[in-house]
Amino acid sequence: MKQILMDSSDFEKIFDVNTTDKIQSMRTMRILTSDVMQKLIDFKNRNKNGRQKPSIFV
Repeated sequence: MKQILMDSSDFEKIFDVNTTDKIQSMRTMRILTSDVMQKLIDFKNRNKNGRQKPSIFV
C-alpha cells in the first residue's frame, strides 16, 4: 500500500490517503478536489471526538 500525496497539507495532517492501484490514485485525485477536501476538513473539525487519524483507502 502506498500513501497518496494530496494537494492540501491541511488535509494530509488530518487524513491518510492510501492506495494499491496507480489508476485508482489518479481517480482519487479527481474526486478529492480542493473543495471536497476542505469540506472533509471542516467536517472533521466539527466532530473532534475521534482520536485516531482517519484513513481513506482507494
